[in-house]
Amino acid sequence: MTSGVAVIGAGPAGCCAAIALARGGVECTLFEHGYPGKDKACGDALVPTAVRFLSLLGISESALATLGGRPFGGIALHGLYGVPWRFPLPQSTGWVVRRAAIDQHLRDIAAEECHIAYDATVTAIVPEPQGVRLTFRGRATQSFKGAVIASGSSNVLGRGFGICGKPLMGASLTMYCKASHSGDIEFHFGPTFRPGYAWRFPLSEGAVNLGVCSLGTVYGSRLRELGIRFAVMSEASEVLSWRGGAGALWSGTGTAWHHSAGILTCGDAAGLVDPSTGEGITAALESGWRAGETLASFLHSGRDPSGLEAYSDWIGAHFSAKYQQEPLRNLWRGFCGLPGA
Repeated sequence: MTSGVAVIGAGPAGCCAAIALARGGVECTLFEHGYPGKDKACGDALVPTAVRFLSLLGISESALATLGGRPFGGIALHGLYGVPWRFPLPQSTGWVVRRAAIDQHLRDIAAEECHIAYDATVTAIVPEPQGVRLTFRGRATQSFKGAVIASGSSNVLGRGFGICGKPLMGASLTMYCKASHSGDIEFHFGPTFRPGYAWRFPLSEGAVNLGVCSLGTVYGSRLRELGIRFAVMSEASEVLSWRGGAGALWSGTGTAWHHSAGILTCGDAAGLVDPSTGEGITAALESGWRAGETLASFLHSGRDPSGLEAYSDWIGAHFSAKYQQEPLRNLWRGFCGLPGA
């Protein structure tokens, strides 16, 4: 028996896709490899565009505060010419909210409209005449009318269909600790961190999210060395363990994010992370919602493939424009030591 739609991965992209599907009148199930409260290694910063999108899902700034978030009204750039450059955010505010908290809040919202299965690992997707068949680790196979792949940067499933966006890969290392901060989110640049940067983002109760981001080929022990150096420079105390993660950066070389069987990729699984800053949650929210809307329309139209093709066209056009080289972006890339600045 064929069920509704499978959404693979219950991060921000997958949750948005599931909510959009449910509100589009399509039954869906979110399959999450991890457990409730699952964390993600990242900086925890929500830029104003992400905050605005979350508000459309009913997550207000007061809700972000309830989740332990802290607002920031400026961005400080360190390590360039002595005195930090500070850029206020006029008429908008960003937030720093632990991803374990905001991601679970999104899952709880999604759970009001669809089913979530935790500890559910999808190992294969096989196209069928009217949908797909999913193979699970330790579970029976099951057929669905379509699937959204939102499984993160590794995305073995999407790569097999050639719909992962052909990403460049980056990496980050982060930890929670006690350290001084200005109240702004801080970025630190210099030859030590190239190609990339370090960050210090304030959380509540004097804690900070401190980390380093590589936008190139610095991984493993070398990245850990940079993280330790930055922690010492920041006079960090009450240090917890380091957490690492990969980032699937937009390359601009992908051409397809759909398969005719009714399969779409979104978020990190589609290689949509900002290649200059490493910020990915805005792209995850935007693309997840669009993927859910697209697949709902695809099923309501009797599986007309033109809607899926339009989704890939939108991904290519939207993110090419979003990440195009502009003066400020080129300046940032120069700070990070990236080519083409």
